[in-house]
Amino acid sequence: MSKSILVIDTPEDCTECPLELEVGVTPGGLVLNANICRGCGRRNMESSKKPDWCPLREVPAKLEIHCTDTMYHRHAKDGYNFLINQLLKGGQEN
Repeated sequence: MSKSILVIDTPEDCTECPLELEVGVTPGGLVLNANICRGCGRRNMESSKKPDWCPLREVPAKLEIHCTDTMYHRHAKDGYNFLINQLLKGGQEN
């Protein structure tokens, strides 16, 4: 299966996350305050903390280009930084 990237502001905890689902469905009916992550389907019993298994990953920082870099490294860093810029554009046109 292919992967996709959803660019959102990183929440501090699950209560601020747009992926948190507060209502769960069980064979017995609806469960309120279920705190289920729509990103991975796991339940977080303590929504005030970001769990270790959280599927959100921070976008890596851009690489700095230094005058001592070789031309190869400058081009590699330019390409890396271009990809970061494309991710952060959020699907906007040029």
